[in-house]
Amino acid sequence: LTLLEVMAMKRPDGRTGDMIRPMSVEQRLLHEADGSARWSQGSCSVLAGVFGPIEAKQAKENYSKAIVDVEVKPPVGAGTMEMKELERAVAKTLSPSIRASNYPRMAFKIVIQLLAVDGSLFACALNGATAALLDAGVEMAFTPAAGAVAVRQDHYLLDPSSTELRSCDGWLEAAIGNEGQVSIFSDGALSLDQVEAGLGSVGAIAEKVRSFFAVALEKRTRLDLRVHES
Repeated sequence: LTLLEVMAMKRPDGRTGDMIRPMSVEQRLLHEADGSARWSQGSCSVLAGVFGPIEAKQAKENYSKAIVDVEVKPPVGAGTMEMKELERAVAKTLSPSIRASNYPRMAFKIVIQLLAVDGSLFACALNGATAALLDAGVEMAFTPAAGAVAVRQDHYLLDPSSTELRSCDGWLEAAIGNEGQVSIFSDGALSLDQVEAGLGSVGAIAEKVRSFFAVALEKRTRLDLRVHES
């Protein structure tokens, strides 16, 4: 099979390999936060809140720039090692995206509540956090957007579900900035060619996500103007 033939094959939810799940975002849901967003990709959903800039704790403060602290809460129960790894991955990606030097000795606390987990978890969490940062009006050096791809016998499945991840040979999730910045997280036995092909697919997803950010921001701005005029 050619790559195009593989991508055209139907998946359990009716998508072809090159299709992502429907995206949705709602902003300004948490009144106590400086910015918030509920981000969904199909049945995977998170609620992210941004608190800051706030004064950093003395033990953590940096005199030249802000620090970024990420907390991920599971749908139920206590946090796990997987949640800790997700926290580190999101913080590692978001820290350089914020113009931290504009906020010396300050901190941004980002809390991500997982509402429903169904594959592509890093991508969903990162996109939700980015949407919350944009809602808060934080100055950004670039806008990271993330996507995921699973590989199964050379079948490339964009935005995989949990069921698809369990039966794949490997997967790759990546966040890509609008100026080419990349953070990559992967698992399984992927060849260099598969990683390169996966990154190309994630790049296409990231562009769609950024376009979605722009539309959501425009809608929110129009709503703010109507509220102000009234």
